[in-house]
Amino acid sequence: MAFVELGIDRPAASARTGLPQLRCIAGTAQGPLRHALEAALNPTRRYRSGSEIVHQGGQVDECYVVISGWLVLTRLLESGDRHNIDFAIAGDFIADWGDEGAASPYAAECITDVFVAPVSKRKLLEIGARYPALFAGIAAYHHDEHNRLLETQANLARRGAKGRLAVFLLQLVQRIRGNLPIPCGTLVSLPLTQTQIGDALGLTNVHVSRVLSLMRRDGILTMSAGRLEIHDPRALQAIAEGGSDADATSPSVMPNLGPKVDRRPGIVPKNPPTFAPWELNAV
Repeated sequence: MAFVELGIDRPAASARTGLPQLRCIAGTAQGPLRHALEAALNPTRRYRSGSEIVHQGGQVDECYVVISGWLVLTRLLESGDRHNIDFAIAGDFIADWGDEGAASPYAAECITDVFVAPVSKRKLLEIGARYPALFAGIAAYHHDEHNRLLETQANLARRGAKGRLAVFLLQLVQRIRGNLPIPCGTLVSLPLTQTQIGDALGLTNVHVSRVLSLMRRDGILTMSAGRLEIHDPRALQAIAEGGSDADATSPSVMPNLGPKVDRRPGIVPKNPPTFAPWELNAV
């Protein structure tokens, strides 16, 4: 896999920086296991926006720790349409555990410039054979990812366009913020086009644009210039659940809304929610 073939720039420094970012081994990689993983990680690579880390139908011999940036895991259908299966952000682990030499069922395409730390699947399996805690961490990570994708399937099958978009945005904000509270005024980086969102939700970009305009009109959120600001998370949660604000309590979508703020004109909250610049997922 040559650098020039995938539009990759060699990083200025070849520091192995992927390990601290890898959520699936957080809290488990200590002592000898940590040293073994650090030795197995290859130097950090930079992939340019629009290039592919994994080709659909191509052979994949490496796993990737996403250090920064955004990727889309996408599948080209026989009809020529695209279905965006998932989006990968910093801390995610991209791995296809099929048989050695098996073709990848999807492509991993860079939405922004991306830095990853690759590791050979063969080396990872060798380390896991010596340190079972590694496989335990990876299994727990994939269990959470599996449950999230099941929720995504239910979202596509049983909700209308407005509900689909609400659940989609809430899930993304949860992942970006690491399940921290989502107060009014939460602002995150979201470098997705309306077409990319539509290809994930089975909607046209025109339909996505219409729903976003309605949510902006209702004071729920604003999405522009690669940023998403949530003005009223409880209203967004209510849309996701298809019920009233009081009924919106499903932990699978958004477990932590933060303090409820009275948004009536002239009412100043005693303890208004705040967020710090470091909470933004800078790309």
